[in-house]
Amino acid sequence: MAAIVESYLEFLNSEIDSTSSYKILPGIEAILNSLSGRSDIAIGLATGNVEAGARIKLERGNLNRYFRFGGFGSDSENRTDLVRQGAERAAAFMGCKPAASDVFVIGDTPRDIVAGREAGFLTVGVATGKYSKAELTESGATVVISDFEHERGQFLRTTRIE
Repeated sequence: MAAIVESYLEFLNSEIDSTSSYKILPGIEAILNSLSGRSDIAIGLATGNVEAGARIKLERGNLNRYFRFGGFGSDSENRTDLVRQGAERAAAFMGCKPAASDVFVIGDTPRDIVAGREAGFLTVGVATGKYSKAELTESGATVVISDFEHERGQFLRTTRIE
């Protein structure tokens, strides 16, 4: 397995370096900048990718600096478990365990939403991928927005972050 992951990471590095289609979605940097400057908020990452792969992708957009911890596919094949692992790392990072009602799992697929709900957290569906707002709502998202550029205010009000 280690050899497969190593080959994947080598391929991913060269793929990320050679592609010109890589882009940061509208509103992402602005929301990350505003939230990362707050002492009452900790931003983590939950992804099915192995941690090293996720870090390679984030580094291309200079986004690693926002995600100090997370739950990764290298922690578990079960998406709900890796979300829980990310929440445990958040608690360790913050020095206290946040209430489940203060944890928001943000995702652009129904699987992300289901994993967040199954882990016991609130969920935010963002329709920037191949799934529509309706599909993310049907998967049980607490709130659904089109993106962070146009519906940032709705996200902030719904999550009580304002």
